[in-house]
Order: sequence, then C-alpha cells, then structure tokens
Amino acid sequence: MDAAGGLVGIEVKARESAKAADFTGLRQLRKTHGACFRRGFVITTGGSAGQFDDEMWALPFAALGDPAWWRLPHPAEMSAPPYASAPPPSPVATSPPVARLVAFIAPADERSAVAGDPRRFARDIADGLEGLHGRRVALIEDVDLAPADMPGESPEAPTLVLVFITPRFLSDQACRAQFTRLIDQEARTEELVVRPLIWITPRNLTMTEDDPLIDRLGSILPTDVSEARRAERDSVTYRALIEDVADELDVMWRGGRA
Repeated sequence: MDAAGGLVGIEVKARESAKAADFTGLRQLRKTHGACFRRGFVITTGGSAGQFDDEMWALPFAALGDPAWWRLPHPAEMSAPPYASAPPPSPVATSPPVARLVAFIAPADERSAVAGDPRRFARDIADGLEGLHGRRVALIEDVDLAPADMPGESPEAPTLVLVFITPRFLSDQACRAQFTRLIDQEARTEELVVRPLIWITPRNLTMTEDDPLIDRLGSILPTDVSEARRAERDSVTYRALIEDVADELDVMWRGGRA
C-alpha cells in the first residue's frame, strides 16, 4: 500500500532491462483492482529507470534501498497530504510521456559478424530522439512482444519499431510473418509506428519478383541506412544517418506519416 492506501505492485526480475512482457502480472493486478491500483514496478539489475505507461515503471535494484526512487505520486493524490506540502516531484515523474523503441532484428543477424551492430544503432537512434527532439524513449532490448502488446499506451507515447531489413530477415519466415502483422496493425492504430530500415541491401529488393512482402516494402519506402553498418560511430556519415532516422520518427510520432 502507498501513503494514501492505494495498491502498489512490485516484481523483481534478474535481468538488466525490463520488457513489456514483464508487466503482464502487474497489468492483471490493475485490471482486477481497478481504481484501487496506483502503480506497478518491475525491479531490474540495471542502473536506470524507465516508464512503460502512466502507471508502470522499471526501476533499478538500488531503488529497494533508496526511498527517493519511489516518490512518484499518483495524479489523484497530488492535491492531498502528504503531497500537497511535499517538494515538487522528481523530473522523471513530470517528464514528457515515454515511448518504447523496439529493435526488430533477425535472430541470425544478431549472431553475425557481417551484420555489424544494429542494436547499437537503435540505441543511438533513441539518443538522437531525445537529444534532437526532446522525445523520451525506453529501448526494449529483447523482443518477445505479442502483437497485442506492441501498440503503446497513447499516440503521445507510442511504440516505435525499427525493422532492420537484411537478406536473412527476408528469408526468415517468422520475421516475415511478424513484419506483415506489424504493418497491418500500424494501419489500424495511432499507438504504433513501424519504420523499416535497409541495413544490408537484399539482392531481390531491386529485382522484379513475385513476392508480396517486397511489394509492400516498395510502397513503404524504407530508409537506406546500410552505410551505417560499416561506418565509424563518430563519422559524419554515421551521425547524419542517426539524425535522418530520428527526424523521420519524430515526424511520424507527430502524425505526419506518409
């Protein structure tokens, strides 16, 4: 219970970062208890905090011994003691909504030397969104989200999915099926933004083939970031590609989808 008698749920996970699936039990707790539920926290072994929706947070293990991490009052409590006379809430509680950034990478590319480091590129995109546009995002490191869990909580805090297109991605039937579901779902909701990125140019992308997924990619006009795979991280080329993708996502976030 919190200071106002509301219900607070806490789960501890033995991993450095939280993922959306970690909040399944807490969401069920919220559904069961309705207005009595105040907040849900997933504790990780990492060192940073992240907001997954209005009432769901990931906190580091250090929070268990530091009360300052828990001063995140529910809006309904803001005008009542003890918050009415308390200092202003910490910046993390009053910051803009936090979106989720998901890196969708073929499993074979995760283990490949020639594929470079697409996950690092995704982390740099997250940094670019905040540094260039003030957009706060929580990078979801390991993706096992079911399609129903993909959309964010609101258009102001959507789920942004970076799809790293490579020959291996297009030959992986599970990746193809999930990508098709994502772009279909994006058309039905404002809480999901899907951005395909050409990470390694597939040979058949420039050929005329009877492949409906290639046809759909052609209509979406994916962004070619293939130069980033071999570019130095501090190079002008790499930084320009980061800015280009961050700019595109910012426009899509604001509703200016092509």
